[in-house]
Amino acid sequence: MKPHLLLLAYYFPPAASIASLRAWYIAKHLSRCGWKVSVLTVDPRNLTRIDEIDGFAEKVARENINLVYTNHSWRFLAPWMLRTSNAGMRRICGGILRQLALRLGVEPESGWFLHALRAARSLQPDTITGVLATGPPYFVWNLAARIGAGLNRPFVLDYRDLWCSSPHEPPVRFKVAKRLALRLERKLTKSASAVTCVSPSMATILNAQFALGAKLHVITNGYDPEELVAVRPKEFSEFAIVYAGTFYPPKGIIDPVFEALAPLNEARDSQRYQWRFHYYGDQIGLVERAASRWGIRDRITLRGRRSRAECLSALKGADIGVVVTTVQETNDLADLGIVTGKVFESTSLAKATLIVAPNGSDLALMFQEESNVEVLPGSSIQQITHFFRRRFSASTPTLNPSGEFAWPSLVRKLDAVLRSALSA
Repeated sequence: MKPHLLLLAYYFPPAASIASLRAWYIAKHLSRCGWKVSVLTVDPRNLTRIDEIDGFAEKVARENINLVYTNHSWRFLAPWMLRTSNAGMRRICGGILRQLALRLGVEPESGWFLHALRAARSLQPDTITGVLATGPPYFVWNLAARIGAGLNRPFVLDYRDLWCSSPHEPPVRFKVAKRLALRLERKLTKSASAVTCVSPSMATILNAQFALGAKLHVITNGYDPEELVAVRPKEFSEFAIVYAGTFYPPKGIIDPVFEALAPLNEARDSQRYQWRFHYYGDQIGLVERAASRWGIRDRITLRGRRSRAECLSALKGADIGVVVTTVQETNDLADLGIVTGKVFESTSLAKATLIVAPNGSDLALMFQEESNVEVLPGSSIQQITHFFRRRFSASTPTLNPSGEFAWPSLVRKLDAVLRSALSA
């Protein structure tokens, strides 16, 4: 009889979020490893940001994945992604409540908690082997513990990002809220049968905080080879540099890249190097202001939010893909351990990839043997400029992404972790 995993994933396709992809790849490839997988997630009819995937329902059925959709309350906490009225007094009151929630540590997605808990209670406990919760949002780990206790089944926590040690922790949060969150995180990690995270530095932080020992495992983000084969490259008329994704100021900004490109827009180089930077994402104003500061606005094409299929097509047609984690030089493990999923989209599709990350980062170690990937700190402007100059004159490389970061390989490790943890 197949083991049956209940996967708690707030973000799951067709939700337009890079976070949804890790959950999808886990569900898909665990199913192929002999698991029955049920995914408890938000009904996409509640969401405003949907990335329609051709034939997704058929893909889910073909992989034998059972989707359990639920409703969502407290939508005023996240009007940018949930369908709700946000006009007039509702906007004013909602804004006040959102600021209070931020200070109290109440996550914008928290209105899903009770709906997910009710849905889980309707499941037959005898058919469930265990629970895997991927976060953020971080309350899903508390949800996993509650559901696991109700079903009398073990649970496993998957960290995509750090919780209480997050480098993106809001400075306005009340100290008492931080202390309570840390206490809850310690309790949940202690109770979990296993904990997974996306980078070695993240694992070092978690082990130092909670002494997790042998039950802590690193399962990085990665790419799906099947998906890449189906991507058709976009044709660009000039040498194309592509950034597709979100920035996280003040650490995650595009300025070092634009500063490095500025010399290549001067009179002596402007005719020699015919290049264009294409931005795919929501933060058009941020990118436009940075381009103007560095005098390269005429070289920037702002494409705005596009479907993931369009972004992948652009990356596959790009001469250089760009990813920024943090532009600051730092020894903080929380920053060194950022391993976002969009890194692997670029490294497995674009002809070359520039990753702006600190010296000694996990990404620098992961890609040190990859000839088409350069990891440079944001302070090394001349080196970044030199990288662009080399790529302008380089021949088109043959892409051969490392199989170590392919999801079939990653999930084989996760499969072993889950079978051991959930059978204990």
